[in-house]
Amino acid sequence: MGSGSSGPYGGGSTGSQPYAPSYHVESSMKKHDIENCAYIGDTQGDLEACREANIPFIFCGYGLGQAESYDEKIDSIDQLLEM
Repeated sequence: MGSGSSGPYGGGSTGSQPYAPSYHVESSMKKHDIENCAYIGDTQGDLEACREANIPFIFCGYGLGQAESYDEKIDSIDQLLEM
């Protein structure tokens, strides 16, 4: 496990994951037979994983990170219900 926040693949946003973040997105989609989804995140790394996996990125404006672009932005979790 990496030194960042622990998650299902070890590591966190510290870059300590053994594979690129897009690998985890793509492999999870394949494993669960998902064809249409979006990724909700708050970092540039999240954005880059989405672009590499060719899925929409929903930026959490209330998170701690930043991203240079996004497909949609939410400022509270309640806004997901409106999408």
